[in-house]
Amino acid sequence: MLYVERFMRTLKGHAVATFVAILLLAALVYLPLLSRFGFSAWTVLFTSPFAFQISRIGLYALWFVFGLCVGVPGFGNGLLSREGGLARRWPLWLLACIVAYNALWFVPRSAVVHGLSTSAQGTIEALLWIKQAV
Repeated sequence: MLYVERFMRTLKGHAVATFVAILLLAALVYLPLLSRFGFSAWTVLFTSPFAFQISRIGLYALWFVFGLCVGVPGFGNGLLSREGGLARRWPLWLLACIVAYNALWFVPRSAVVHGLSTSAQGTIEALLWIKQAV
C-alpha cells in the first residue's frame, strides 16, 4: 500500500499524463471485450436492476481499482489535491469533458461517418466512448 500511496502522490502534478495513462488502460480493457461481445451484449446479475454490458466489465473493474488508489493518499495529498494540476486547471478539464461528450453524441451521427463501413463506424464510436468515459 505504501507504493500505491507514493505513486498516487506523484500524480498530483501530472494530470495530463494520468489522463493519457488511464485512456490507454481503458482502451486495453474495453476494446478486446467489445470486439468479442459487441455493443449490445448485456447480462443480469441476480435480478434485472443489476444488468450490465459484458464488454464494459473490464472498465468497471478499472474504475473501481483506480478510485481506491486515488483515495489512498487522502484527498489533500494526491491527484485530487487543491495544489494539483487537476484542481488548478479545472475550467479546462470541464471544457474537455463537455467537448468529449458532445463528440460522442454528434460525430457518430455526422454524414462523414455514415459514409464509412459498419466496422469503421463501430471503431470510431468505441474510441469516442473510451475518450468520454475517461
